[in-house]
Amino acid sequence: MTLQDKLQRIDELQQQLFGLPETPDSRFDEDFRLNFTYHSNAIEGNTLTLKETKVVLEGVTIGGKSLREHFEVINHHEAIFFIEDLVKRRQPLTEQAIKSIHQLILKNIDDNNAGKYRTVNVLISGAEHKPPQAFEVPSQMQDLMKWYQQNSSALHPVIRASRLHIDFVGIHPFTDGNGRTSRLLMNLELLKNGYPAIAIKSDRKLEYYTALDTAHCTKNCDLFDNLVADYVLSEITRKIDLLNQQDAEFVKQLCQPDFALRKAALHDPEISQALLERTAIHHKCPQTRKAAAAVLQQRGIEIPTSNKPNTAPSKTVNKDKGIEI
Repeated sequence: MTLQDKLQRIDELQQQLFGLPETPDSRFDEDFRLNFTYHSNAIEGNTLTLKETKVVLEGVTIGGKSLREHFEVINHHEAIFFIEDLVKRRQPLTEQAIKSIHQLILKNIDDNNAGKYRTVNVLISGAEHKPPQAFEVPSQMQDLMKWYQQNSSALHPVIRASRLHIDFVGIHPFTDGNGRTSRLLMNLELLKNGYPAIAIKSDRKLEYYTALDTAHCTKNCDLFDNLVADYVLSEITRKIDLLNQQDAEFVKQLCQPDFALRKAALHDPEISQALLERTAIHHKCPQTRKAAAAVLQQRGIEIPTSNKPNTAPSKTVNKDKGIEI
């Protein structure tokens, strides 16, 4: 599958999530936060296991592990909430926002350098690419922000997130914590555009680093763009599967030929906001769309006018049950 095919498939699947709330099921959210924190830290050499990472987030200290490794877990987890808050408040990406993310990453680890651009030259271990000298960092970060604000909108959001990661980590503006910060920035960009955040797996570290170094040294971003697209495609598929599992019985009821039965299902308090919104926008029956919108209104939620379809409603398929609404 070509990169363009992947992006097209991602957008097709994204349509199935049309109307999905910004904050999905809390258990799914926390599961992702845990995995993202574990893998992002493991890529950088943190030796805590996934289970140990979970326990640390519950407030337990792991014997034989360094204090730094504990803070790396706590800080990264806090930084995820920070970028989620930026998305909810529709805050623009700025140099100050980047410094704030980095400050969280190095909190209680290296407070003297947290949120501050480096003043020394650095090398990336195992990489052919050499970051710019310290005195060039401020101007290159300004250039990155200028590109982001003025030119990046021409790119597909998934590619924009990929390039933001590539260019940021290529500058390597901080003495430490650049990798973790770059992956948070990538996810910030994905979330801002309605795509799921992704967790680069630590067991694909070599592939990840090779793709990054290739992009930096040859200016060919295809490897890294494809890697990011693969992760987004996988994550959005998982999200749809989860949603379908949660709403499978309701979807079945919304396919009943009797409108009264469909209406009764819509008034069940257990039906998710996500399915209600999808029904209000995409259901093939105008009566059912109107009924779903009325239930949403009772819950204090209104379907944005700009999101209402102007053409024939699309079909939402529950892959497990083989049914459509």
